[in-house]
Amino acid sequence: MIEILPNEKDDKDFIKLILQILNNSILLYKPKEIYVVEIDHWFDDKWLAFSGKTLGVIPIWNIRLTVPAFNPNRVVSETFYKRVKNSFIQSEAQKLHSKKPSSDNLQNFLDRISQSALFVWYSGNTKILDRGSSMMYWTNSEIKVESRKYIND
Repeated sequence: MIEILPNEKDDKDFIKLILQILNNSILLYKPKEIYVVEIDHWFDDKWLAFSGKTLGVIPIWNIRLTVPAFNPNRVVSETFYKRVKNSFIQSEAQKLHSKKPSSDNLQNFLDRISQSALFVWYSGNTKILDRGSSMMYWTNSEIKVESRKYIND
């Protein structure tokens, strides 16, 4: 199973909850890859299926899921895991979040990144803010992309 080591700014119970959701989702969906991204500070439900902005101002929410257009400056860490037999090992992968115009993200489809993966974003600084959020997307080449969002206020 996957581990997330909390830092001094993280609420340990929140991280424990994220791990429970993630590890149960691994058992349920059986992905081949896992992407775990910590985002600096809390994010709200407007990020669910948000793809980016066109013309710099018009927000776009796609049905076909893309990498959420978080500013790369907000990304605390990105960790990639690859299934090897019945377990996962941490491995190198291309970063999900990089500096580029938001409109470029409109075609950054998750199912092009991986045909079988769990993508998890969770908020940092949960101890200080006393709130947290997470978002999970799942890709499977045989089934349409699904999304789930869990908010802990």
